[in-house]
Amino acid sequence: VEIPGLGEVRVRALSRAEVMEMQEGRERRGQVGTEVWCLARGLVDPELTEEEARQMLDASPGAELQPVVDAMFRLAGLSEGAQKSA
Repeated sequence: VEIPGLGEVRVRALSRAEVMEMQEGRERRGQVGTEVWCLARGLVDPELTEEEARQMLDASPGAELQPVVDAMFRLAGLSEGAQKSA
């Protein structure tokens, strides 16, 4: 995924178990904490700890990391318009 002005990062899909864990902890972590959690698990290169992901999120302007999160969700079949299994 290209981050304009910063370069390229590699992401992976979150596993089904990770998606379930993300959803279960969303209320406790809040929106920012959930995004940090996702970045720490879904970024392949560079690999980040949750603390490093939080620092990256804190330092990034507005929607700079949105394409990264969108790509992880798309790969996991969680993006808008993704087909849901019956």
